[in-house]
Amino acid sequence: MKRLIILSLISVILSSTYLIEGCTKYKDGVGCTKCDKKYILINNQCFNAEGCLSKNDYECTSCRSGYFLYGSLCYKKDENCLSVKENVGCTSCKIGYYLFNYQCYKKDENCLTAKDNVGCTSCKIGYYLFNNQCYKKDENYLTTKDNIGGIYAEMDIIYIIINAIKKMKIV
Repeated sequence: MKRLIILSLISVILSSTYLIEGCTKYKDGVGCTKCDKKYILINNQCFNAEGCLSKNDYECTSCRSGYFLYGSLCYKKDENCLSVKENVGCTSCKIGYYLFNYQCYKKDENCLTAKDNVGCTSCKIGYYLFNNQCYKKDENYLTTKDNIGGIYAEMDIIYIIINAIKKMKIV
């Protein structure tokens, strides 16, 4: 009997509105059906509405400065984002950042140029480009090619010269 009472109490506690932040009315098997005024209700869950300038019970209708509307919620604008488009995200970034999937990423310090939705497109002298990132050239390589890395090491050059001489039948 005691075990049944304990299990019943656990069930009541687990279904309690206290476990769902911002929930003021809970229905078993459904979830939250009403949220505190600082929240909005979406799919029986309460979401913080701190970025909302105006809202109803189910969505933000406009956002405070520094926030943008995406779906039913207001999201804080990335500090490196210059402009945002509603329901899209960031559309342009500060100098020194590039845009990728509507978010701003810091340009690598060895990157000369970066293109939105691509990343780095050229590197400083002494670095080569591989998968849109800059890597330091190995001092043993005489040259490098972007997206390949080192082409010929000093020993490779000697091997190439010897093979060329053998083909010309000078040796």
